[in-house]
Amino acid sequence: MEPSLDEDTPALVAEVLAKEADHLDKPIPSAAPGNTAAEDCCWNAPLLAFAANKLSHDPRAKKWDELSKRWAINATSGPADSESDRVVDGRPLREWVASTNVFPDLTLENHGFWSVPYQFEYQLLGEAEIAYKAFGNPVPEAFAFRADAMWKNVNGVLSLWDGDTLFPHGLDWSWKDYQHLEYFCRLSTCLNNAAAGAFESRALQMTLKRQLAVGDGNLDAADFGYQTHLVKKWAFAYLMHNYFITNEVVAFSEAEKELLGIHIFPYVKTAIHRTPQKLVSVSWHPYSQAIFVLPEGDSTFASPPFFIRYDRTTVCPSVKVTLQESDWLTASSCEQGHPIIHALDGNDSTFWVSGGEKPGDGPTPIRPEWIQYDFGKPRAVTGVTIQPRVSYGPHECELQGSPDGSHFETVCRFTLSDAPRQALKFDRAQARIFRLLIRSAYDPKHPDSTRNVQVSEFNLLDEMGRKLITPVRPIGIMHVENASVVREGRTMRVC
Repeated sequence: MEPSLDEDTPALVAEVLAKEADHLDKPIPSAAPGNTAAEDCCWNAPLLAFAANKLSHDPRAKKWDELSKRWAINATSGPADSESDRVVDGRPLREWVASTNVFPDLTLENHGFWSVPYQFEYQLLGEAEIAYKAFGNPVPEAFAFRADAMWKNVNGVLSLWDGDTLFPHGLDWSWKDYQHLEYFCRLSTCLNNAAAGAFESRALQMTLKRQLAVGDGNLDAADFGYQTHLVKKWAFAYLMHNYFITNEVVAFSEAEKELLGIHIFPYVKTAIHRTPQKLVSVSWHPYSQAIFVLPEGDSTFASPPFFIRYDRTTVCPSVKVTLQESDWLTASSCEQGHPIIHALDGNDSTFWVSGGEKPGDGPTPIRPEWIQYDFGKPRAVTGVTIQPRVSYGPHECELQGSPDGSHFETVCRFTLSDAPRQALKFDRAQARIFRLLIRSAYDPKHPDSTRNVQVSEFNLLDEMGRKLITPVRPIGIMHVENASVVREGRTMRVC
C-alpha cells in the first residue's frame, strides 16, 4: 500500500517506528513467581525486526537487529542458559541471555497458574521472520530457538483435535475462537513443521464452520478486542503463506502420533494423557485442581457441538440450563436464586430458602419442608449440625432415615433456637438417606404465619463427631440455550 500513500505518512510511520524501536533498548525482564515475562519478549521482537529491515539505511538498524534477536531468545530463556556455550547466530547462548522466563521443561506460569495462551505467544515471532523475508534478508536462528522442542514437548500436547487449545487449569481468556491458528501457521510455514500444519488446517476449517454457524460472517467471540485481534492474526498467517512456501503435508493422524501418551509437567503441576480417542488432564496446582476428560476425537471436528453465541455483557456463552435438584442433595422446594446446594457449599453468606414468599407459605406440621441427603449406601450417623439464617431458620424439626427413599423412620425430634451454628447429638442411626423435616420456622415479621424457612449450612456427623458431607463449592455459572441436561450417576452433562 505504501506507493499509494502521501509523502508525509510513510515519514511519520518511520519516525514512530524508530522511536518505538529505541524505546526497546532496555533491560529484558525475568519471570517473577507465577508471572512470566516471556510474552513481553514475544511482543517486542517483531517491531524491532521490522525496524531493522524497513529502516535498514538508519545507522541504528544494526542495534535494532541485535535487540530483536536478544528479545526473541529470552522468550524461552531457562535456568541453565546463562552458562550455556550453545552457539546461536554466531554467539554463545550465555551472551544472549539476560533472563529466566520458562521452567526447565519449557512450561511457564502467568496470572499465578498455567495460563496456556502465553505458551502460544511464540506465534508472534513469525511476524519478525516475515520482516526479514519480505526485505530479502536471511532469517536469524534466534527466532527458531527452541521452537521445535516447545512444540513437541508442550504446545503440541496442548493442541486439541479441532485446532483449539486445552486449558488444564480451567478456562483463561476465550475458547473456540482458534486464536492460536497463527502459531500453527508459523511453525508450518516459517519452520517447515508439517505436523503443526495439520493442526492449522483444522483450525482454519473450524473457523469457517464457526462463521457459517453464526451466520453473518463473524465468529461472535467474546467482545473485548478478540475479533479485531483475530483479524490481525489471520492477516499475518496469510503473509506467512505468501513468503514461506512449504510443500510437505501430513495427515492429521500422523501429526498427532508423536503427541500421544503420558506427559507430566511438574513445574505447573499437571499431567496429560492423550490417545486418538480422548484426552485426560489432571492438575494438582494449589489454586486449581481441575480434571478434564475430553472424549472428542474426530467426531467433534466433523460435527462441532460448541459453536454458540456469547452474551456480550458478561462474556459468557449464551447458554441457558435449567438444572433440577441433584439426586444426592434435594429439598422439598427452593426459592429462585437460593438453591439447596447453598446449604452445602461451606459458605456462610449463602443459604437455601424454601419456596414461599407470602405469610402462611412457610413450613407447618401438616405441610413441612425438608432437606434430604442420599449417601448412596448405608452410613452411621450420630449427630447433625445446622447453621440457620438467623431470624429465619428452622424451629421444630425431625431427623428421619430411610433405606430406599420410600419409607422413612424417625431418628429424633428436636427444637432449634434462633441462634447460629447449632449441633445435636443422638444415638447411632444407620440409613442410606437422611431427611431433615422442618415443621415450623422463625420469621421476625410474621412469627405466627411464616413465609419460608432458610438454612445457611447443614451437615451430618459420624461416630467420631466429624462431618460426613464434603462441602460443594460451585466455581461458575453457565447459561445454555437449546440444551438438555442428562443425568449420569451423580453428575450431569449438557447436550
